[in-house]
Amino acid sequence: LASLPDDLTSVANLDRRKALFVSIVLPHVLLANDRIREDRVRLIRLQKALSAEKTLRTRDRKWLARLAKTYRTRPMDTEELLRRMDVVPPRLAIAQAVQESGWGTSRFARLGNALFGQHAPAGSGGIAAKGDITVALKAFETIQRSVLGYMRNLNSHRAYRQFRAARAEMRNSGRPIDAMALAASLGRYSEEGTMYVERLRTVMALPEIAAAKGARLAEEQ
Repeated sequence: LASLPDDLTSVANLDRRKALFVSIVLPHVLLANDRIREDRVRLIRLQKALSAEKTLRTRDRKWLARLAKTYRTRPMDTEELLRRMDVVPPRLAIAQAVQESGWGTSRFARLGNALFGQHAPAGSGGIAAKGDITVALKAFETIQRSVLGYMRNLNSHRAYRQFRAARAEMRNSGRPIDAMALAASLGRYSEEGTMYVERLRTVMALPEIAAAKGARLAEEQ
């Protein structure tokens, strides 16, 4: 689905509503991660070419320049770019969507696919909070754009340097990227701090979300 259905709140059975939410959002998370993996393959290839002092094609240099802008790195700093441009574990992404959107039932989620509580400057076209026009959340045309915005936020904002460092250490040591461990680095995502981290871990342990571990998109037939 491109957007959250308007009638999600009409599903009376809470367990079914939770399962539906996961089934709607999870494919978008997997697709976003697959795109990041593809970009990482290309980036690693270009990094090796630069190390061998080869001249890059114009289109490759332009591509690197766009990525540097997206991920807020210095131009041609492929090492830092590789650290930032990496996947977000599906269980962690889904758990944050649950926390920030109330299983997709919040007003922000229903009006603007705002699944991850990303703030928007007042007057920027975001969805304003009721009774407080100075508080607004970013709105997105589709769920996929919302997921991409969330991942780019984690992968570029200075508040989540600890998250990226922990993930890079896992990858460099050859260990699986551990969603539960990474949750500890996201205390700054919410004013609740440590309590927010514990809630994330509780949500990740729910059967509906725990099943997302190791999930992948089916190959086209």
